[in-house]
Amino acid sequence: MDKYLIRSHYVYVVLAWSLTFLFFLRVGAQALQRWAPQTYLPAFNDFQGSSLPYWLLFASQLIILILMLRYSWRIGANRLAVNARAGKLLIRIGSIYMFGSLARVAVGLTIPAAPAWFTSWIPATFHLVLAAFVLTISAYHTFDLRQPCERTSMMDFKITSYLLYPSFVALAVMMFGALLDAGLSPLIAAYVPIILVGIAIVALELRFSERPDWKPKLTDIKADAAFMVAVQIALPRMLAVAFVIAVSEWSHVTYATSWWPQSWPLAIQIIAMVLLVDFLRYWLHRACHHFVPLWRLHEVHHSPDILYVLNVGRFHPFEKSLHFCLDTMPFLLLGVGPDVIAGYFLLYSVNGFFQHSNVRLHYGWLNYVVGSAETHRWHHARDPLIAACNFGNTTIVWDLMFRTWYLPKQIAVQDIGILDRRYPKDFWSQMAAPFVQR
Repeated sequence: MDKYLIRSHYVYVVLAWSLTFLFFLRVGAQALQRWAPQTYLPAFNDFQGSSLPYWLLFASQLIILILMLRYSWRIGANRLAVNARAGKLLIRIGSIYMFGSLARVAVGLTIPAAPAWFTSWIPATFHLVLAAFVLTISAYHTFDLRQPCERTSMMDFKITSYLLYPSFVALAVMMFGALLDAGLSPLIAAYVPIILVGIAIVALELRFSERPDWKPKLTDIKADAAFMVAVQIALPRMLAVAFVIAVSEWSHVTYATSWWPQSWPLAIQIIAMVLLVDFLRYWLHRACHHFVPLWRLHEVHHSPDILYVLNVGRFHPFEKSLHFCLDTMPFLLLGVGPDVIAGYFLLYSVNGFFQHSNVRLHYGWLNYVVGSAETHRWHHARDPLIAACNFGNTTIVWDLMFRTWYLPKQIAVQDIGILDRRYPKDFWSQMAAPFVQR
């Protein structure tokens, strides 16, 4: 059998059984808390998303679980007959189900007085799991082992590429909220979903790449790993500590003020910080493309000839320090809480990973809301006249407002990078590159 088909079939088998196992854990955990409560699990009522009697809920869960087991077994045994009409019907059902579940999560995060149905995170999470299962089955109906000439994979089923980004963002936000509720520090609550999303994107790049020629070499990975550790992780922590110490020494009082609306819901505060940070960094980003001294620093970020998840962190430390002066320092002075800063960092990082990823993605109308992979690839075009667009980081609204948004239809960006093809690519050479006369 064709190796491609074997790998593609394996993806469906793993997806189907993984989602089935997750739903089994949810059903089993709630049943255990009903008849033999355990302290290490959430309380029974935390699993309840509605006032539906438990006996009726449990019966429906068992039916769903049996159907999931049946479909997973038939996919694994290659005994599920491909039916194009069934696939079209299931894609409509699954898409409505997925978007409805995501909307439920959005309401629960943004409206503090929302009914309990919207803020029941365990049921909301597993509705996403069930929606993903329906979409997996619908995608399988485009895949036929008996027809090796038709190389159709899950990512070729276009709706899946539209759902990847919002689904991962929703899951990361829900995990962040759950870890905060569990009493973990904001730093850990943010880093855990960020790391998991980063690993998932690496796997997606290996399997569903947008550009096969954008595969990093070992030298690229080493350099980008150094930038990620030194510039993206260590440097901001050092700057934050130094800033807090300096302000405390200077004022002899707390540096926090009451100017920030701390009484607002956490989600609204995070969104407000995203908009404000992106407004400030939008103008810095534009300046970096128009003023030579700033461009010499920013050139480091544009130097790669490929885009993949890890080179999102390729920034010169001097430029990263300028970022700190706009995306952290003012908000520390305003008294923004650690939860808000961590929430902003979560959205910024997860979006940035997708923005630079080499994954086959479609954003649709989200191209007018977030800084997407589709818009950001044009920002990295080798032609500087084309690259002078899409300056937004997490959101793209300021590009729309100031008319720098650019995304041509039916055309893919070709060469990316900078005009100077002799520009050094290793970590230490790029530390010195902005100050070397060329």
